[in-house]
Amino acid sequence: MITFAAFDALFSSLSHSAWRLESRRRYASDETTHTYRQFTAGRPVEWDLNDPWCTERREQVALGKRFERVRIPAEPATEGQRYLFENARRNRAVGEDIRTLTRSQANGLQLPAEDFWIFDAKVVALLVWSCPPPPPHCSPGTDARPRHRPSALCT
Repeated sequence: MITFAAFDALFSSLSHSAWRLESRRRYASDETTHTYRQFTAGRPVEWDLNDPWCTERREQVALGKRFERVRIPAEPATEGQRYLFENARRNRAVGEDIRTLTRSQANGLQLPAEDFWIFDAKVVALLVWSCPPPPPHCSPGTDARPRHRPSALCT
């Protein structure tokens, strides 16, 4: 296991790319945000494209680094996954490339069920969650504990 700070540092220290597989039906940390509350209230979501996350991502993309995600929603998509579709507007605005596979397509390809990031095609950060979906008892801000380890998935 690594700390969240060490995990976060992988994004600013990468050489060329970060790629993520997102497979969860909900992310408890999203549910604590004002943008999630806007979304669930049916109001337009107001993204702050100048917040530190967006600024750092834009700066990295300007240096030629790639940030890509594949999201695997349920069929039909959960509320949390529909929020991520809305959130994709922000991610794309700062230079990320986001693709979607249906759950049945992902199953047909035998993709893993775990969320993970691959940095520079050689380091895998497997995201280990403190509770399975969809638990109402997860405490906000404590649902992600990344684990950083090499993987046979990458050469």
